[in-house]
Amino acid sequence: MTLDRPALQEVMEAVLAGKVDVVLISSLDRIGRDWGMTKQYIDLLTEHKVKLLCLRERVSIDSSNFSPFST
Repeated sequence: MTLDRPALQEVMEAVLAGKVDVVLISSLDRIGRDWGMTKQYIDLLTEHKVKLLCLRERVSIDSSNFSPFST
């Protein structure tokens, strides 16, 4: 697997352009199945102060914390 996938690239372009505050995904495994790759993507998001919301895991990840949320 690679982070060089069209949908992920499109999101990252929006993040880098400052057009995104939050990325919503169904599950962390939609980013990648390898934790190192997933962590790399999360680090890029947090570096640009973009919050990541993961529905299946029910977690919110941002530059300051990794916290559960409820619906």
